[in-house]
Order: sequence, then structure tokens, then C-alpha cells
Amino acid sequence: MNLELYRIIGETLNAGIEKSYRAGLASIVKLNKKEILRLKDEPELFKINYTGTDNAMLMNFRVEAFTVAGVMSYELQEKLKQLALDLQEGKHPLTKGEKSIKDVWVAEAQSIMADYISIQDMPPPRYLNTNLRTAMQSSYHAAQFNRLQDPSVKELYPSYQYKTLNDARVREQHRKLHDKIWKNNDEIWNHIWPPNGWNCRCYVKPLNQEEENNSAVEPLTSSNELRQEIVREGKIGKDFDRNPGQVRSIWGKWLQSRLSGKNYSNISDDIVRAGYRMPKWEEIEQLLKVNAAPEPEPVEFSEENFVKLFGELPGSVNSVLGKYRLADVFFRKLAEREKGNRRKIIQYIKPTMEEPHIVFVDRENGTLFVKAFKSNNETIYAGILKQLNDEEIVISFYHKNNIHNKVNEGKFLVYQSLFPASDNAWGLPKFTHDGGRVNFESKLAVSAGIRNIKITADVMDENEVKNIMNDANEIWGEVYNYNGVVNSEINFIRYRIDGFQLVKVNNNEAYEHKFIGYDKIDEYRKGVILK
Repeated sequence: MNLELYRIIGETLNAGIEKSYRAGLASIVKLNKKEILRLKDEPELFKINYTGTDNAMLMNFRVEAFTVAGVMSYELQEKLKQLALDLQEGKHPLTKGEKSIKDVWVAEAQSIMADYISIQDMPPPRYLNTNLRTAMQSSYHAAQFNRLQDPSVKELYPSYQYKTLNDARVREQHRKLHDKIWKNNDEIWNHIWPPNGWNCRCYVKPLNQEEENNSAVEPLTSSNELRQEIVREGKIGKDFDRNPGQVRSIWGKWLQSRLSGKNYSNISDDIVRAGYRMPKWEEIEQLLKVNAAPEPEPVEFSEENFVKLFGELPGSVNSVLGKYRLADVFFRKLAEREKGNRRKIIQYIKPTMEEPHIVFVDRENGTLFVKAFKSNNETIYAGILKQLNDEEIVISFYHKNNIHNKVNEGKFLVYQSLFPASDNAWGLPKFTHDGGRVNFESKLAVSAGIRNIKITADVMDENEVKNIMNDANEIWGEVYNYNGVVNSEINFIRYRIDGFQLVKVNNNEAYEHKFIGYDKIDEYRKGVILK
């Protein structure tokens, strides 16, 4: 993976998330001061201060953003590789024209990249901008919801009003929700809190007591069936049937769908190269013990109780990543599992899926939801493995020892509600190399030194090698320690239609020149991208 692409996408998303979250908090602070307090000074409650909940939510948004960046850069590079292969094999339709293959490569590659990153003299990237707007909207509204749920603020605004911008661009389905009012504790807000679609511009207006008294408030949505009817009427997409502030997730189910069918190991390995590391079980366990939830009341397994929890057979389950149908075999398998079991598990499933402590991808491309519960003097660890098949899932239940192993073999986090002591404790990629003794941060310094690199191999054409270095499309730098001595390695890569040219430089001496197929290019993208 090109770390520069990854850095650009990840940092773009994160900058938007941070800015929008603060703006969301500021909007509620401003509303409090203007409509309720009417004070010139700022009591502590109405300052833009980040609480522990804010920090935990922002950390999870950042973890998601860097995972999305990994997926997007992976997709981009796969598309560029496929383009190169199609041109090599004459499969691309433009290879049959009069245009040179090189010109086709440049034009088509720029068109593909324009969906993911900004390119000079080209319109803003479409795919990245869509994700950025969704991230910013979700972060903004999540911050609003989080602050509105503060007990000291919640009582000030007993109801919320759904609003659109009421212009020609508003979706007709969202227009049906315009101006509707529900109480602040109505569960409908767990389903229709904005944004409610890609590029959605809807918002929520908190109403004070006087405003509520002068408004028509909708009856409480007392059943899930009624709430789903409202969701269907508003055409809330399956990826947006959630409240980003309540589930602490921006991309949720959509991110899982983007991960589906991809090589998790490749994405994970590339993110690790950027500085990410999967937290170890010992680190997670300490946080789980401190944050363990009360043990749920036991539920005797029966078809009646199953239907109460999951709906009519085969049932469904909500999660922080979205709603999924249960596989047809789940009820039967759970019935077999419950027979003679020392600890019944049916009561752990919903709280673990709906409010997990962590969610991560395991080495078998499953998704593991983990939650800790307190039981007398014992801590119970419930882990539920979700295997995704379109909209249907199969759930397997795991206890502590199994979870321990799966966490340590895990690929990367997709969700966490736990907040480590330090922002940089784990879960956030870094983009600085940890060698520390050789400065690879200045691209100008590297470019200026190209002419001074010594050509050591007699078999290499000095002019050709220097041409490759001067015209390199990618330059990668790496620092390593050998027998206590710090060394540097630089790989210069120049694109060609049917492969790439490589010059390897060790401690300022060029010692190898190769022509290699694009299927091997990732083997030479090591360390820090310099160009």
C-alpha cells in the first residue's frame, strides 16, 4: 500500500471529523446560551469542554477513519493494478485506438485516482468527498446528540424536531419527516438521527418546554414495528438506520460491506506498516474489568423467549454496525447450545451486539463483538463472532480463553467504546518512522541528493540508473539497525506499461537495478513514502 495515499485519505477524514465534532458541540452551547441561559458569562456546563464520552467517541471515529482509509487506498491500488494488467493484455478498450498506451495509462489512472485523492488541475475527488461529507455530518450530529443526552442539558429540551433544508434538493422521502416532533427519549431517534443517507443535509432542532407546548408532538413510538414503518416511509437506507452518537460509529454497516470480499490480511499488514498495532489481550482485559457491565438477568431458553428478544423466527439483531437477520439455523443451534449449559447465553447476545466494548476483525475474516459483565466477584467475557453473508449472520458464542486467542490473532479494530489512558495507547496509526536517526521527512533533501549517489555495480548503466532516480514516480525510504549500526535503504520506482523499473540504494550507494512486473510492486514499498 502506498503510505502517502493512506496518509492523505486518513488525515483528510480525521481533520473533518475533529472540526465537525467541535462544531456540533458549539452549536448546542450556542443554543443553550441564546435560548435558555441568556447569560453573558459561560458556566462550566456550557463551555466546549470534551468529556470522557466525547474523547471515547472521537477515538472510535478516528479508528474507523483510518480503517476506511486503508480500505480506500487498497481499492485504489487494486484498480490501478487491474488497469495496468488490462493495458498489458490489450483488454482495455482504448488500446485498440490510435492513442499511445502511455497516454491511456496516465489519463485512465488520473480518472481512477480522482475518486480517491485530490489531483492538481482536476475536480475534487468524488468518492473521498462523499465519505468526507458523511464523516463530517455524522460527527457533527453525533456531538450534538452526545451533548443533548447530558442529564443537565436533556431536561432543557424535552423534544426534538426533524428538519430538512426544505429546498428543491431535499429527498422527497426525507421531506415526509420534515417538521415532525418526537420526545427526546423516543427510540425513533436511534433510527432517524441524521445523516440519513449519502450527502444528506437533514438536521435536528432541539425544542425547549415553551416551544414543545406550542407544537404537535408525535405519539411515542411504542413498538419496533411502528419505528420500522417510519424508517421505511422516510426511505432511511440500511447503512444509515442508526444514530451515530448512540452507536458511536460513523460508517458502521457500510464499512463492513466495503471490507467484505477483500483480503483482510493485506489491508491489515499495510495499516501496520503505517504505525497501527492491534492491542494485545492484556491491554484490553484491564479496560474490560474496569468497565464491566452488570450481568443481565437470566433468560430461560424457549421459542417464546427467543421471539421476545429477536422477533419472529428466524429473528434479527441490532448491532453498533447495523441490523442483521439471523441465519435460519441459529435458533436450532442455540437450542442445542443451551441444553445442559452451566451458564445460559441467550441473555448476553443483545447487550453484546448492541453495546459492545470492542469489535474487531479476526484472522478468519469474522467480526468479533466483545463485552465484559460483572457476576459477583467474577468478570464474564462474552464474545460473539459474526460471520457476514450479505444481510444474514451466523453467531457463535465465545468465552474468555477463546476471546484471548482471537484478540491476539486479530487484524484490526472496527469499533471500541473503551478509552485508553493515552490517545496514542493503541488503535491510531502514526505516520512518522520510528528509526529516528535518519531524516526521511524532507523530500527535497532526497531529490537533491540523487545526483550524488554512487553507482557501485559495473553492470549498471550509470545514465539509465540516474534517469530512473530523477524520474521516479515513487521513492521509498527505510531505516534499519544491523549489528548496532543504523543503515538506510531507498527504493526508486519508475512506472512502465508492462512493469516498473527499480533502483535500490543502500547508504547512498546504488547497488541494484531491476525491471519487475506490477504484481510484485508492494514488496518494494517499504518504510516511508518520500514521493
